Amino acid sequence: GAKHLQHLLRDKLIEPFFQPIISVQDQSIIGMELLGRGSHSELSEMPTALFMLADNLGLSIELSETIREIGVKSWASSTFCSVPLFMNTHPHELKHLQRLIDSLKEIRTRYPRPALVLEIHEQAVTGPESIQILNTALRRLKIDLAYDDFGAGQARLQELLSSPAYTVKFDISLIRDLDQAPDNHRDIIGLLVKLVKKSGTHALAEGVSRPGELAICKQLGFDMIQGFIFGKPAPLEQLGKSPYWRTR
Repeated sequence: GAKHLQHLLRDKLIEPFFQPIISVQDQSIIGMELLGRGSHSELSEMPTALFMLADNLGLSIELSETIREIGVKSWASSTFCSVPLFMNTHPHELKHLQRLIDSLKEIRTRYPRPALVLEIHEQAVTGPESIQILNTALRRLKIDLAYDDFGAGQARLQELLSSPAYTVKFDISLIRDLDQAPDNHRDIIGLLVKLVKKSGTHALAEGVSRPGELAICKQLGFDMIQGFIFGKPAPLEQLGKSPYWRTR
């Protein structure tokens, strides 16, 4: 698949998809997460498979940069660009911090209008110094920071909160079947939500797919919800059909 992936990167054969992020307060769309789908006839369209191949070929950073570039270009020309767009990073990009910052500078120079949020995986955090450097660069570029998949591994809460972010996204593993979890488990999640919010950061629940999960997330104080209950990832042209624009 090496030649096919190089072809995909060279010709930017990526279709941007977007998934809504919903306000708990009024169930309006207050953000969109950018996701990529491959459009090469010889490769899977799913990002997991594409990144597995890219990792093996040492091209994961290039793939991540390509998805962001194509997605932001599409978002910037849309009528939705005032809504914050959450962009993912690959963990390897945090090991090449200056390259990541330079790629974001190029995006911001080309597309000054869209509201942007950069997501980094909490396990990719190598130390408070690197996060502070990144956060300083992001502020200059008027890009917010989000910590993704919080709680998926060994959560480094102290380091994350040393550089407060716009959003902390609680991993789906903490949210799935939360309404059926023991009381002490829900209490722990609630305490983490309070701690995150105390620093002025929004708490976002990922992977909410059922009304019961949604009800508990509201009860525990989450600010934002993302998951199939409010919509699956979709191409840009389908976003206007979402009923959750109605309250904006």
